[in-house]
Amino acid sequence: MWKPSPCPLGFLWGLMIAQFLHDNGLQLQTDVNALRDIILKHIEYGTIVTLYDENGLYAVARFNTDGKVAFVLDTAIRVDKRDGNTLKTLIKEGLLRFPKVKYLKFERALKNRKMNIIKIKKFLKEK
Repeated sequence: MWKPSPCPLGFLWGLMIAQFLHDNGLQLQTDVNALRDIILKHIEYGTIVTLYDENGLYAVARFNTDGKVAFVLDTAIRVDKRDGNTLKTLIKEGLLRFPKVKYLKFERALKNRKMNIIKIKKFLKEK
């Protein structure tokens, strides 16, 4: 299983990601410090993906997995990077850590849609 390298700044990294989630439209009922602790667990298990550019952090996805299905808990993407490719990049990065995952499971609560399960190949539009 993928493990991140030990990082003495993990606490600050977790706080930075938690603040990013709150600042970029994620509607959580959790305060930033509690979310930081949750994120640190995701870092420990390798179930968080972050993307950076010259302006810093621009996308985050948290997920849980049983090895074959990845349940996407939430994603947050900076406004200037919101396009279909960013979400695909997040999923591809997660697959590098968990290559046996074949399905995504997610719901779009803000749009009142039910739980979806989709094949990774279909999501990425691969043959």
